[in-house]
Amino acid sequence: MRSSFAFGIVIIGLLFSGTSCSPVYYTPTVAISPGLEEKDDMILMGSMIASGSGGLNLELSYSPLNNIGVLLRKTELYKEYTSFNTNTTTGVIIRENRRIKHSNFDVGVGWYKYFFEAIHLNAYATGGRGFFKDDIFRGSFLKIGIHPSIIFDFNRFDVGLHSSFLKLNYSNLHYDFNFREESQFAYLTANNKHSIREFFLSSRFKVNRSFLDFQIGFSDNLSNPSFRQDKVSVSIGLVLDLDKLFRKGLLKNK
Repeated sequence: MRSSFAFGIVIIGLLFSGTSCSPVYYTPTVAISPGLEEKDDMILMGSMIASGSGGLNLELSYSPLNNIGVLLRKTELYKEYTSFNTNTTTGVIIRENRRIKHSNFDVGVGWYKYFFEAIHLNAYATGGRGFFKDDIFRGSFLKIGIHPSIIFDFNRFDVGLHSSFLKLNYSNLHYDFNFREESQFAYLTANNKHSIREFFLSSRFKVNRSFLDFQIGFSDNLSNPSFRQDKVSVSIGLVLDLDKLFRKGLLKNK
């Protein structure tokens, strides 16, 4: 267990240290698959995401009815990159280090079901809004998606296969800057709608009454494969089942 945790930290540290050579307007984060098991389950997950300078994801999910789940998710990401532009007066190439901040908020509702006590199926539909802010340039996008998953439970750990099918629509662009002599306002105006599919592989390891969650994800833009976005995401997270931890765990110990 310790070696798995250390390996995850090393991989994320290596990815955090990278700097992109272009601005990024979308990045994959963490699979939408809370792991609810029964009515009144409440799960809190916090994840560190490796993408550029990195980020954090917080997700709270709850099951108000058997086989039905709802969730709220907030993600904060930072992406550093290096910009090269030519001074139109002197002809000198100017190198500039820049950073884009991404903030995403999603809500969702879905269905889950256990089969043979070892196979967990779930599917969620989500809607949300994302914001990005460069030193000068900023904007937002609407995001809707569906997220089917299958998880194989091996008692002390599980392995999950997850997918997402997303629609993005960029709008509310403000100000502008040039990247490689190209207006980014014009770039996103011309590339404002996208269809994206994503695949994640996850593994959760039980530690006392919590889980360590490791994920790697891949994002494929079906509308524009060369769109300025991240293709890969790696994360490590802590998952707490609040219902079991407090109601069934702490109260039982009193």
